[in-house]
Amino acid sequence: MKGARHRDGQPESLVDAFGFRVHIDRHAGTVFEGTGPDGQPYRVVQTDDYGYLEGVNGDDGEGYDVYLGLDRTADRVFVVTQVKASTGAYDEQKAMLGYPTKRAAEDTYKAHTHPSMFGRIGCVTLPAFRAQVRAHLDSGAAVFRVETDEDSEDLACLEEYEAAPLSEPEPPSEPVPSTEKP
Repeated sequence: MKGARHRDGQPESLVDAFGFRVHIDRHAGTVFEGTGPDGQPYRVVQTDDYGYLEGVNGDDGEGYDVYLGLDRTADRVFVVTQVKASTGAYDEQKAMLGYPTKRAAEDTYKAHTHPSMFGRIGCVTLPAFRAQVRAHLDSGAAVFRVETDEDSEDLACLEEYEAAPLSEPEPPSEPVPSTEKP
């Protein structure tokens, strides 16, 4: 891939990291300048490599985005849910590989992205992440989304709620006016 360029003109390289082939299209040290969603100018120096997993599409129809931290012994993957700055609605996920702590992963994401685009951060073990990627590739699905431990907890609570017997409806907090005439 020597000399290859990403569609935005940035040089692109291919690396093996954490058992994945990762296309790097934002190399550490790259400087980006522009205008943010709030209309304010920004200047960001890429602190870590950023790219996408080979053959795995994210919600935007392009490669599933990953940041590569320097801790090659990290055994957890932190998954950022990014939201649209204009509406706060779900946008896409970004995996943070090679970060020793949730705080380090979150700080790196926030250093590169407008604060209004941070939704939440979850965690999954590296083996579970690999298994989810493998299952996705085997399924042939168009979009890959990671289910984090936090998602599993939310789903378990939802299943428990749905399995519970129906309860009596709560009375209204304000009396409901009658439409009948006396």
